[in-house]
Amino acid sequence: MTLGGGVKSSHSKGLRDFRVRHPEFISGSSHSKTLGSTQKEEVVASTMGQMPKQLCIQAHSSSLRCGGSLCKVRHDKVCRDSKAAFTLAEGATHVAQSAKPRRAAFTLAEVLITLGIIGVVAALTLPTVINNYQKQETVSKIKKVYSILTNTTMMAMSEYGDTVGWEIQSGNSFATAKYFADRYVIPFIKVARVCENNNSDDCAYPIYGLNGQRFSHDKNYDNNSYCFYLADGTYIALKAYTTSVDHPKQVYIVFDINGQRGPNKVGRDVFCLQYLSQTKRAASKEYEGKILPAWIDAGGSNPRATILSAGNDYFCNKAKKGIACLAVIFMDGWQIKDDYPW
Repeated sequence: MTLGGGVKSSHSKGLRDFRVRHPEFISGSSHSKTLGSTQKEEVVASTMGQMPKQLCIQAHSSSLRCGGSLCKVRHDKVCRDSKAAFTLAEGATHVAQSAKPRRAAFTLAEVLITLGIIGVVAALTLPTVINNYQKQETVSKIKKVYSILTNTTMMAMSEYGDTVGWEIQSGNSFATAKYFADRYVIPFIKVARVCENNNSDDCAYPIYGLNGQRFSHDKNYDNNSYCFYLADGTYIALKAYTTSVDHPKQVYIVFDINGQRGPNKVGRDVFCLQYLSQTKRAASKEYEGKILPAWIDAGGSNPRATILSAGNDYFCNKAKKGIACLAVIFMDGWQIKDDYPW
């Protein structure tokens, strides 16, 4: 009994230990369950690198419903492996991103300093750039108007002969200007509108000289002028008279290259042409019968310097009216140079 009992006791104890340690060999159901669980764990572990994060959350919910140590172990393993897998994937991504070449970038302070420098340079250079552009645009428009009027004169000459023989009625009136314009100008030029009697505001708007004084009542631009607009918006006021001592037959043409738009100032957007049908001044004889910038016959050893001086009220100077400014541009080869009173 003792021996048998000892053997039996020892056998029973060993059997219990065997059962505890290897329950799958004792119970087919336990084996099946344990094997299935093991296979599931292996499947989960094998797909851990591809498992999305939400699967870990689902495993967490399942383990709570299941309860028991085995589910808890599986839950810990799944989440731990998922975390490791996700950490590994994120680490690989970080390494891949770190392997990319870094691009140099500026700090906010450097950008602000650069913008400040650009602003200072722009403030210093823009006025000059704008002035140069305005000068070039002005010269371009002057040349266009001068070309139009020159072609008009040539076409009129083909019908009425040399300009020296053109008729200018005596006196100084609107009727005198109208007679000349209707005969020698209007038929040979594209006119958008003629200002009859200068009754409308856009046909009698104020013009100022370089000195800032009103130019509207100047003897070369007043109510006796015959005014009209070209198709491109150029405003022209023509005046013909026979009352000048030096030039018995004379025509003055004042034109504004942009119409009523500012600055409406002589020498800036308003310029003057002169047609001497007859002259008594010896220095002006070479200009007789030609349409040329007003006061180009100023004479002297240095006509340009003379016209830019303040010697005459009509010269091109900011203290004067500026009627002779177009003569300066003409003599400079259709340029507005730095010493021009812009």
